[in-house]
Amino acid sequence: MSTSAISRFVAGLLLISGFVVSSAAASEPSNPVESASLTRLSAAEISGRAMHLTAYFTQVLDLKAGQKRAVYRATVQRLAHLNQLKRTPENDENVNREYFSELSQVLTAGQYSAFTWMWTGMQPVLPASALSQRQ
Repeated sequence: MSTSAISRFVAGLLLISGFVVSSAAASEPSNPVESASLTRLSAAEISGRAMHLTAYFTQVLDLKAGQKRAVYRATVQRLAHLNQLKRTPENDENVNREYFSELSQVLTAGQYSAFTWMWTGMQPVLPASALSQRQ
């Protein structure tokens, strides 16, 4: 892998980690009482986030045109599901399981392996106390 490719990969990881952190911060209320009044994402916001993630995955995983369309559709569906559901670890896990299942049918074995490696590296790790508070 060339230095340029490594630089793009690292820059992409930083971009995606910022997206995950900002998504988590936007979706988590500062006060549990406010949870009922959380603003949901609009269809345009979901589409925009899905486009950014798809562009990143296209560059890093070297997706072909058909793969890019399928990844975009799966990402829109994942974000829409997360937007509609109450955010719990169980709901997040179920939505992510569906997302991984869809992508496993679209990506090559090497692409899927790289995707899962990137995904686990960019997910925030919450302490058990934070998880119990979210339920």
